[in-house]
Amino acid sequence: MSQNTLHVLLDKAQDCYRQNDISGAVAYYDKILAKHPDNYTALEWRGELAIQRDEYEIAANCLEKAAKLNPDTFSDFHNLGLAWYELNQPEKAVIALKKAIDRNPNDDISHSNFGKALYEFHQHGDRARAQSLAKSWFQKFPKHPDARHMGAAIAGVSPPPQANTQYVKETFDDYAVDFDEKIAELDYKVPSLLKAFLDDFFADDVKNLKILDAGCGTGLCCPLLRPYADKITGVDLSAKMLAKARKKGGYDTLIHMEISAFLHQTPQNFDLVVAADMLCYFGQIQTFLAMLYPKLSAGGLFVFSVEANSDNPDYFALGPSGRYQHGANYLATSLEENGFLPISFQKVTLRFEHGQPVKGFLIAAGKND
Repeated sequence: MSQNTLHVLLDKAQDCYRQNDISGAVAYYDKILAKHPDNYTALEWRGELAIQRDEYEIAANCLEKAAKLNPDTFSDFHNLGLAWYELNQPEKAVIALKKAIDRNPNDDISHSNFGKALYEFHQHGDRARAQSLAKSWFQKFPKHPDARHMGAAIAGVSPPPQANTQYVKETFDDYAVDFDEKIAELDYKVPSLLKAFLDDFFADDVKNLKILDAGCGTGLCCPLLRPYADKITGVDLSAKMLAKARKKGGYDTLIHMEISAFLHQTPQNFDLVVAADMLCYFGQIQTFLAMLYPKLSAGGLFVFSVEANSDNPDYFALGPSGRYQHGANYLATSLEENGFLPISFQKVTLRFEHGQPVKGFLIAAGKND
């Protein structure tokens, strides 16, 4: 292939891309690479298009080759890291994404993906190295929401009292597209545990409750709450999760707001408040409980799930997953100090991760009026 023909094909590939003809652009780049396997421009663009088409093996091969050909100017470490992450190669993902962040410290997507890859590397690779990288990340970017939260979680440094709002919002906006499918793969048990408890607790004729689904997500709990409800209000920080809940239907009201802000401003009272795994993003829960208590009706019920801190029953900890774990004594004391009466305190398996059960608690507490 002559240089003139090569340039013509590169121009045609770009024309296809500008016209949103991705398949056409891919065909031209594949034709170029068949004759010129080391063409930097074709490798970089073919890798970018492979990312757009979820062809992660092709993306990794093309982008890694481009990076080796031109390491000083290669700018797609963010896509290379994403490809390795999707291919379950967390060490390679961490290396590439660290380079992406070093090149562009303001790249929020690379920070987010770095945290995810670092967690997988911590779980399945070199734990000590993952902790060291997390500590460096945390120290270098103390104001970035992902570094501040996931860096602290993986490094095991002193945790903040709760996950920052931006981190939680971006995390669940990112998960929203296939959240229900992913949660099913984890054998997520909280909705069924919640249903079993409510079926035992409420009589069949209870159908008039004002219910708050705090951190409602995509609405997994709504069908279980509907039989008891006069009105269900769902509140969540992620607009994309709420969009899926709205599409499913079942809620009377859906509100896009951080839960503490909602409790602070709402004039409503609720007969039942449910928080399925929401408090996994709160370490210190005393403030939340103090805000919730006056919003419960007389005789109202609060039912929630949390991960268990088995190492220290008297306190909370931030696990490497970025979720908080709470000790049994800490939970009981916090509820009592804020006026709640414990009704049920069940040790349960919340879900499975990496083939291992995630232990937690399903707790019901009443208003002590």
